[in-house]
Amino acid sequence: MPRSSGAYVPDGCGSAAMIAATLMHLGFLLDDFEVIQDEHGVRLSRWFSTKPRPTDAEIAAAALPAAQAAKRTAIKAAARQVILGRYPEWMQANLTARAVELVSLNELSGPEWQRMQSIWDWIKAVRAHSDLLEADVAACTTVEAVEGIVIGGWPD
Repeated sequence: MPRSSGAYVPDGCGSAAMIAATLMHLGFLLDDFEVIQDEHGVRLSRWFSTKPRPTDAEIAAAALPAAQAAKRTAIKAAARQVILGRYPEWMQANLTARAVELVSLNELSGPEWQRMQSIWDWIKAVRAHSDLLEADVAACTTVEAVEGIVIGGWPD
């Protein structure tokens, strides 16, 4: 039987989705709780877990690290999607194999090598941009700042 909570979570802990991520960061499962957002804020509408509900202080303390972890994961997934959208894994594997051949033949100045190098330079640029976005996330001091970081701006 669910134990009703209805308690609003502390301000500054983020959206309903972020509160769910925070509770999972604390070791709870999605089946342990129900979070809703209404005109008054975000609240734990039901608590199903046999473990005690975290205190407001525990939720507030975990909110920023949970938000940062979720945003870093989203950044990495977006970077991966951008790279694989242009150069799928099979193509990257073929380019790597061909690069090994060209190195063994000492043919490192021709147009084929230059094309492969430009592909690798673009992939490194996407990864570097991902690293910059992740550094921005690490510098955030509030959940709202983390949620405000826009994932995008990838190199052309």
